[in-house]
Amino acid sequence: MGRKLRILDFDTESVPGFYWYDETTTSRLHTVAWSWMDSVPIYHSTTVWTENQGLTMNSALYDFWYAVGMADIVTAHNIKKHDIPL
Repeated sequence: MGRKLRILDFDTESVPGFYWYDETTTSRLHTVAWSWMDSVPIYHSTTVWTENQGLTMNSALYDFWYAVGMADIVTAHNIKKHDIPL
């Protein structure tokens, strides 16, 4: 029997009206939260706090991108219409 798949679920929160994408106003990423399916901890990062500390968005999202890299499957709420274009 193979190993159990690592399924990561995430959601983003954003501030509307930051830039244009495909003729539509989109959003500026504010916060991302993620957790592993069947796991209790919920992790989060806010880009606003990071920018206020003089750090880049990439540094704010480092832990999230690391988790994405570890995942076999990634799921999200409204991923196609919001999270991926963001």
